[in-house]
Amino acid sequence: MESSVQAAIRAHGLVKLFGTVRAVDIEDAERLCDRVAFIVSGRIVRTESLERLLQPVRGIHAMTVTVSGSSAVPHADLHDAFPWLDFYEKRENELRIETCAPIKAGSVARYLEDKGVEVLEARKRHLSLEDLFVEVTGIGSGSMTGEKEGRARR
Repeated sequence: MESSVQAAIRAHGLVKLFGTVRAVDIEDAERLCDRVAFIVSGRIVRTESLERLLQPVRGIHAMTVTVSGSSAVPHADLHDAFPWLDFYEKRENELRIETCAPIKAGSVARYLEDKGVEVLEARKRHLSLEDLFVEVTGIGSGSMTGEKEGRARR
């Protein structure tokens, strides 16, 4: 539901600019923004209406599985056991899983544990604007955190 301030801004054709170096939930962006621009090193790399930007990820179910650093994830076995799931290695010990249907997190975690992988965490999640930013720009969230911390030290 739109606030009276937001309605007045729209009615008068004013622009509101919301900037952040942290991840913003899609729900916050939907509430605050009509358009989103991804900016890297002072240059706009993509600008879209929020609806158009989110279209490719609407209806995607995702989960993240974190495993012990010493555990090797059997990627080929996962693809064979769960051919309807897409697997992406985010970091050495973190796996992102996506599909267009709800994911049974317990099934994936049990399968990995049966293969000798120590699962530290398996959680369902909603894709965020940070995920979209990383996909569009290729800049990982670790880079953004490191850059932000470096500026704070100066």
